[in-house]
Amino acid sequence: MGDPIAFMGTAALHGYWTHYSRKRHPIPRSLDEFRGLSSLINSCKLWGEDGPIMEEIREKLESKG
Repeated sequence: MGDPIAFMGTAALHGYWTHYSRKRHPIPRSLDEFRGLSSLINSCKLWGEDGPIMEEIREKLESKG
């Protein structure tokens, strides 16, 4: 089945970002400026490198530039 602690770590990380995103923040100018992104990428299917959330982030950055 898997290690429940490992699953809780991912859930806690996603919970933090859900809470953090409740308040508007400036859009970073690049992926390098995206706070905590390295911890989120590939943490689940939605946050996969080619997943829908990363696709949306890349589109926002491209339209801003």
